[in-house]
Amino acid sequence: MITKENSGYNNSININFDTASGEYIGIVESDDYDHSNMFEYFYGIGKGDHLDVIKSSYYHSKSEEQNEKTRKSNNRNFFKVIML
Repeated sequence: MITKENSGYNNSININFDTASGEYIGIVESDDYDHSNMFEYFYGIGKGDHLDVIKSSYYHSKSEEQNEKTRKSNNRNFFKVIML
């Protein structure tokens, strides 16, 4: 865990990138929801296909009070694969 003064999102992400020691880095923000096996699933795809980056699709959701139904991102698949 990293404890520091608030210095903005980008600074916090960069500090985590600099400190990370794993093979891959997964980012889940405070307003995100991750499926229980999402990272295991992505890890298998990343290793199997020798990928550098995998970006998942998303669901945008607002409360019923805001009169907007949940909608899925425009990505055709659950995940989008980016080869660098």
